[in-house]
Amino acid sequence: KQIIMKNSILIFLAIFFISSTIFASAPVTLVSFYQDFTSIEEVRIMADAGELDGRVMPFLLDENISLDQKAAVINTLATTEKARRNASTFKQFLARKYKDNFETMDINKLNGHELFCLGYLTLIDDMGNPDKALPILNLARTKNQKSQTVHIIFAVTEAQEFINKGNNCEGWDTFENTIANTALNNDMGNIVSYFNVAMETYKEECE
Repeated sequence: KQIIMKNSILIFLAIFFISSTIFASAPVTLVSFYQDFTSIEEVRIMADAGELDGRVMPFLLDENISLDQKAAVINTLATTEKARRNASTFKQFLARKYKDNFETMDINKLNGHELFCLGYLTLIDDMGNPDKALPILNLARTKNQKSQTVHIIFAVTEAQEFINKGNNCEGWDTFENTIANTALNNDMGNIVSYFNVAMETYKEECE
């Protein structure tokens, strides 16, 4: 009985360790917040489709639609189990708009909203890995200098890069400095709180 109990404890500890490791390593860039926006039809469409749907393209390309709502539409894909080709699909739509080749198109010609959507889609397609998305989101930030939504998504992406390298405190500082920036327009609402909870773990390493 002692051997059985000992083995059971070891198995439990192993499962706990693996679960804790997986949870701890989950990218903060894949935090899900779209549930606060399910009153928006395009959010519901994307949540059901699990991939970029042509029906939401007018919504994403309309500069009169707020960026937090566009972020919510894209965020529905954070947990999708379908193939992640959404950024490529979006870029093909943009190429048609600009009458260009989507593989060689210069993204500098895109407006701030288009860059943000492309960058955020790239981030989610890459399972939260910041490498490919960071340059696009940085460009989006320069064209949306007052948008808290764009700056927060960029900050979380940059923080993820620090975290991936083991620099957790730097990751928290990057995020904290952005949410403390009073010069930004508060166009993100309650979304900030979702990322704040996800980042709290890394704040502890600065103490």
